[in-house]
Amino acid sequence: MAELIASEVSIEEERGVLLRALRQHQELENEPTRITELRKDLPERFRLPEEQIEEIVTDLVQQGKVFRFEPYNSRGAKKRYRYWFGNPEEYAALLIQEQLSKKVRTRSELKAAIKNRLGGFSESRRDQLIKKLIEEGTIRELPPFLGGRTKRLSLGKPNPQEYLQHAVDKIQHLLTRYGITEQEVSKVLFQMIGSSASSPSQIPPVEKPQQSTREPLSQKILQRAAELESGVSGSVISVRELRQASDFLTHSKQEFDQALLKLAEEEKVYLHRHDRPMGLSESDREQLVFDGKNNYYSSVSVLD
Repeated sequence: MAELIASEVSIEEERGVLLRALRQHQELENEPTRITELRKDLPERFRLPEEQIEEIVTDLVQQGKVFRFEPYNSRGAKKRYRYWFGNPEEYAALLIQEQLSKKVRTRSELKAAIKNRLGGFSESRRDQLIKKLIEEGTIRELPPFLGGRTKRLSLGKPNPQEYLQHAVDKIQHLLTRYGITEQEVSKVLFQMIGSSASSPSQIPPVEKPQQSTREPLSQKILQRAAELESGVSGSVISVRELRQASDFLTHSKQEFDQALLKLAEEEKVYLHRHDRPMGLSESDREQLVFDGKNNYYSSVSVLD
């Protein structure tokens, strides 16, 4: 049967179908495709044996139309090459943003986190891509902590509280050995920033970051989204429109995304996934909500 199919389909036809299937798969999943997955997506007439499909795709790799990533599987299943249609930098950039959406990382931590999934994409190309993403503003290089040298990478701006807390912790640790209490350090700190407190008993000690007493960001987003619906339950609201509300521009994009994703996880809102994020420019993708799993969301609906 395979020979019959092969005889009815020209190599050029098969190449074209394979390229379209690769493109469609990565637009949906934002991940490279294994031959087994690719074969399932093919029309029956073009569903050749895996070995033949791999031969044709390998030829496309040699032509530079497809990039081949090394096998990767963390669960020990049969390892297979993974294929990406077009420029592999697109996938590498998505992977870098995915990792940084989870937490701020040093350059070495980031490279370790993406290494296995980018097998075949050389370390020098990874370094060049990170540099490019920093230069174009897609990711940010944060300054080192006080007294440190290591810069970190992030999707958002530096968090002032994080830097101040680190500096205060170092000062308190240093002065504790000389009999200076945290209360004394706190008193001086508040005096320096112009606190109106009149007595030391009114000055709270510097504490570790804690939950804000202000209304949670996720709740503010939910209320604003309900207002934008204009009384029509289930209306679709643009993420861009919601983000541009003045209350939210004071928060980093990463904070906004995480709050909206939390609402979706709690089934308070429904996020509409963008089906072709790779077809957008970098600046347009930046306007969407990114979940750290290579998914981008363009709009939201409030659930009853």
